[in-house]
Amino acid sequence: SVTTEDVSRVLNQYLKRDNRTIGIFLPDSQPQRAEIPVAPELETLLANYQGREVEAVAEVFEPSAENIEANRVSFTLSNGAKVTVLPKPTRGQRVWGQITLRTGNLESLSGLGSIPQMTTAMLTRGSENYSRQDIRDEVDKLRSSMGISGAERITVSLESQRDRLEPLMAIIEDVLKNPVFPQNELDELRRQRLTGIEQQRDEPSAVANQAISRHLNPYSDTHPDYTPSWEEQVERIEAVEVTDLRAFHQSHFGMGPQTTISFVGDVDANQLKLILEEAFGEWDSAVPYEVIAPTYTQTEGEILNEQMPDKANAMMLGIQTIPIRSDHPDYPALKLAGEMLGGGFLNSRLADRIRDQEG
Repeated sequence: SVTTEDVSRVLNQYLKRDNRTIGIFLPDSQPQRAEIPVAPELETLLANYQGREVEAVAEVFEPSAENIEANRVSFTLSNGAKVTVLPKPTRGQRVWGQITLRTGNLESLSGLGSIPQMTTAMLTRGSENYSRQDIRDEVDKLRSSMGISGAERITVSLESQRDRLEPLMAIIEDVLKNPVFPQNELDELRRQRLTGIEQQRDEPSAVANQAISRHLNPYSDTHPDYTPSWEEQVERIEAVEVTDLRAFHQSHFGMGPQTTISFVGDVDANQLKLILEEAFGEWDSAVPYEVIAPTYTQTEGEILNEQMPDKANAMMLGIQTIPIRSDHPDYPALKLAGEMLGGGFLNSRLADRIRDQEG
């Protein structure tokens, strides 16, 4: 009883382009096969093996508030940057550090769009002494790690070893103070950011976050904390030029009393002070820093729906804004209530109900 109309209808309904998997078989008259040698005997293979030297075992450090307070060392650089060091024994003489730069003020940061964020992202893509690949290679040679993120608030995270910390800090100094912002790297970063936006627009979680953030956002489109739409994000990224990045870096980057630096691990506090002072002690920002206080705006309750027909899963977010800061007397109780109701993923009332009871 099948008709040609039935065949045509079924073809158009099911054989879609995006559902196809295409395989191509290419015959070869002279295939190249991998020859697997016979495995040697373990006794022969390991006859001259010498084990590595055992790393020094770290002493036990009691992580109590009292012990941390008793052992920490604090000092200030010449430009006012505040440093706290917690020397403690670690396995393999590991050291962890974080440098937080806070930049600008409401006036200087207004109307900049994606420039602050793109400037930070470009720091590790080339400096006066290192290319992007050189930075990666040099950090790898030091058996260390380094990451830089943020926009108006820039965070440098690092991990190294005691005897490799000084050369790593020299790389970080060059990356922070002497970026060159290559045009080809900016073009690549722009492509990556635009591709990421396109991917987010197709993800329920990202769409839900975007919708609720814009609904609750009380700022104008020139404010640093404004939440741009997807289209506005694309426009802002496409508008960024190398000259914008250089101008923002020159005016806003630097250290001062608003900068905080912390190190934990097998580190000599006195030696670290000399390293930091030489690298950053005279590095100041041309633009004064001022905290941009968040604005609370009473928002009417509303249900926001974004339909995504091609997605099997749904994402739900619920947010209520409350005019309470962390120094409010009710904040501790509110924080604990949130954790008990739904903050702890596996041990809150909401998690127990949804995950354990409802499956």
